[in-house]
Amino acid sequence: MESEGAKLKIAVTSGIAEVAGEHCNVLIESALDVTSLSAADAGVRVSEAKALLADADNDAERKAAEQKLAMAEAILFAA
Repeated sequence: MESEGAKLKIAVTSGIAEVAGEHCNVLIESALDVTSLSAADAGVRVSEAKALLADADNDAERKAAEQKLAMAEAILFAA
């Protein structure tokens, strides 16, 4: 993605894209600008999210941890 000539890296989770001709609409659950994050930062986020998932005591905590892990993995992929 470019914004005023600068390139941005954005990690996204859960969404859909609709392409029609030269236009694309994207609906996503969450997005994070990862331009300034390193792969090491992303790795830490993945480790922390996995720990939260392992420690989840109920469905709500498990779902929240899974969402954090999905975003952390998207960040790692984009970094």
